[in-house]
Amino acid sequence: MPFAQLNFYQRIVNSSVTAGIIWTAAVIGCQRARGFDGYPVVDPISTAVALAKPSKASVEGGDVELTLRLTLESNVAQLALGLHSAETNALALAVQSSLDFSNWTDWKILTNQTLPLALRDLPASGEGRQYFRAKILRCSLTNWKLTLPVSTSPGGTPDEIAQPELAAYRNSDYFYFSPPMNAWVFRAPCGGVATDNSGYPRSELREMTDQGTAMASWSTTSGVHTLEITEAITSIPLVKRHVVAGQIHSASDDVIVVRLEGRKLFFDENGNQGPILTKQYNLGDIFTVKFQAYAGGVDCYYNGLKIYRYATRAAGCYFKAGCYTQSNTQKGDEPSAFGEVLIYGMSVSHTSS
Repeated sequence: MPFAQLNFYQRIVNSSVTAGIIWTAAVIGCQRARGFDGYPVVDPISTAVALAKPSKASVEGGDVELTLRLTLESNVAQLALGLHSAETNALALAVQSSLDFSNWTDWKILTNQTLPLALRDLPASGEGRQYFRAKILRCSLTNWKLTLPVSTSPGGTPDEIAQPELAAYRNSDYFYFSPPMNAWVFRAPCGGVATDNSGYPRSELREMTDQGTAMASWSTTSGVHTLEITEAITSIPLVKRHVVAGQIHSASDDVIVVRLEGRKLFFDENGNQGPILTKQYNLGDIFTVKFQAYAGGVDCYYNGLKIYRYATRAAGCYFKAGCYTQSNTQKGDEPSAFGEVLIYGMSVSHTSS
């Protein structure tokens, strides 16, 4: 009898975290599913079984292999997977898949922590095996400050929210955490206040250091500097349909950004179009981008795949993330039209080599 062997790996990113990821499964329509490695046999249709619980190995880091072997009947072969984390600061869970346990690709971002999985729709492999692993997505605001598209100062400059105020700051119009979406929401209307050197409104984070008290500043020629964002662009203006959703900025100008124009999502090299990531982006689609700057260039990734290396020597650099709406009322958009970006997970790292 044919089998599909699914191998799940319980992965923890931060080994100091005490609560791991729990895989659960509801077997739908399969006559029999046999658990491996001490996990229970599943017989009845639509029976749920916990495949994993937080273990010592998950607390200390690394992978725990969990295998479920399912019979593949011609009529139905479905599995409803669930991923759950006991961490209160876990925004979402990123699932990666592999056919050989060596080459991993981003497969799904789980924000509601459950999804149906049709076995017949999985990529085929000669051994009938599919490997999955997951990591917890987090978004710490400690080393950031926020620029808003509104001004409460006499000079009319955009408001900035820095630490420690940012830790508890919420604004229902421009910046807040959405429990239903498990994401931070950044919204910038076309009628919003812009910075002097831009002309466009933003609800955007600027990288800081020292618990948010000092400006980050680094070079693409020294050290290794990495930003990874899991996000979705959920709204763009009606006339000039452009939004920037993450960038590296130097002391003087943009270095590289991820930009959406209509349905075209691409890397933009300081005003010059770089590689196109997709020409069919749908608002709300979740994707992951990563910038890794070192040795006079930036490696650029999309959904776990390295797209290319952008050669650039820049100083005074820092990361930015959020919604930078690329339109205003002078471009023909109504003041109430807006760009919006949801961030599900974000990480920054800096190393000397």
